[in-house]
Amino acid sequence: MMLSPRGVGTVLEALATVFGVGVDLAGIFAPKGDSNPNVVRIYVGAQTVGDAHDKVDIGVSPGGNAPGVTIWDGTGNLIGTIEGEGKIGDGSLKDYVFDTGSDQRGGQYVSVSASGTDGLCIAGITLTTPENNNFAWFGDTARICGLPWYYSSRILGTITPACAWIDTNADKGHKYNGLSVHLPSFVNNLREPEQNVARKEQLGNNTALMCKSKARFSMWDEIVPQNDVFVFETPLKMENGLDTPEDQESVLNPDAWSYSQPGDISIEPGPGRTIDVTPCFEDPDNCHASGPSTEEDLKEQDPTRRKRMVNRRASSTARIMPDDLVISSFAGHSARELCDDSASEGPDLVSLAENLFCDMSTIENRKQLYPLCSATVTAYCFDMETYTIRGSDAQTTAVAAVGRTGPVSNVAVAAGNFPSKNYTNIQTWE
Repeated sequence: MMLSPRGVGTVLEALATVFGVGVDLAGIFAPKGDSNPNVVRIYVGAQTVGDAHDKVDIGVSPGGNAPGVTIWDGTGNLIGTIEGEGKIGDGSLKDYVFDTGSDQRGGQYVSVSASGTDGLCIAGITLTTPENNNFAWFGDTARICGLPWYYSSRILGTITPACAWIDTNADKGHKYNGLSVHLPSFVNNLREPEQNVARKEQLGNNTALMCKSKARFSMWDEIVPQNDVFVFETPLKMENGLDTPEDQESVLNPDAWSYSQPGDISIEPGPGRTIDVTPCFEDPDNCHASGPSTEEDLKEQDPTRRKRMVNRRASSTARIMPDDLVISSFAGHSARELCDDSASEGPDLVSLAENLFCDMSTIENRKQLYPLCSATVTAYCFDMETYTIRGSDAQTTAVAAVGRTGPVSNVAVAAGNFPSKNYTNIQTWE
């Protein structure tokens, strides 16, 4: 079955979050200190609400091992590296302070690398520089680019961004080890509000400028804090908040990318492994294209650098949070989009705004959408009283209530042959 491509309207809505259009982000940035630091703040997605945000959950919630963080300046020169230690709780945050002393270099490139087997779902990354510039990246970028994501109840300013999964192994279905991002390309306090709107529209019309530029944004199969990342050999101009024609050529041309400079650190770095990103709405059958190694992406690598050989992480069909159910009243939490996106990973979802239920079960690695049971919908629906999928005596049926013309399941469903549901954790997001 071919998954339904996402409409441009949905992409533009997510881009509004990515670029902070029409939202209040006051308070999400770390305050500037007295010692001219660069401060990276990592926001973790939330599966719980209320006091549970302060609890460290060692299971498969969005919280997990604190990642390692590395930052570079606008020309790709290293500013600092901080290893990941401890945990970040569900819905919590962690600040990484890079004390630069008299060094006034502001960071622009950031890498975040998982440090343990307890996966982390990142809702946002912010950076406060010595010049008091504020930059931010949100997990909706992964959602747009066809990379592992899930909804979150974590409120940042006036938005509830999606979160992007990273982990050091794939035992829970997490596929990627980390990410790197050129933060000024996203939320940038130097831009005027109207420039953010124009930028949202520019990238909405050509998401390749965001999703297919590894120097702008990459998810990595394998990366540690000491790895170098892709940077632009010539810093972007970004006039009036937009990519210039010259910028666009650099953004999409691997010949215009180079590796960041390692600086004076104790471990000689080498490249990790990144992937080619193909947005699901452009090519829904190829959401996770297996990209070449970085050595193949660039025509040649500086021979003085030690190549870091890694094995591509095996694909996993393990369910993430199979015993969890999220019941969300947030209008932007669409069960239809979650089910239609092969990249989404997380618990089953009830969308009260849509009266729909998304079963994230991996029947042939596919998801299934059901209506909620009601007085008029009594079969092949999700029962909110028993939290089970209700069938009938028929083998298959069309479910017009969810806009489908095919069978309710992706395979022929025998009477009563529905995924068994026995939730041990039910979260209500309001």
